[in-house]
Amino acid sequence: MPKLSPLRLGELSHEIAAATRPVTTLEKFLAQEIAYASWELERVRANTQNAAAETSLNAAYNRATRNWNRARKELGKLQSARVNHATRL
Repeated sequence: MPKLSPLRLGELSHEIAAATRPVTTLEKFLAQEIAYASWELERVRANTQNAAAETSLNAAYNRATRNWNRARKELGKLQSARVNHATRL
């Protein structure tokens, strides 16, 4: 599967960080995971015409989707907990 530009991964990282505003190290890690999963999804979409690689593309798509959803869910939980904790103080 052809690689997308590493610059695109950097762009996605900045966009996701701006959208999610991570504060802690763990939040930043999860935001980076979301960016990487988004980049992987773009790679799969860019290669949808490659019928010979359909099985590996499906596996990559499923993996990236699961990683994106997991990281987004965990990041949301962490950020909600942080805000709720600050509100209680």
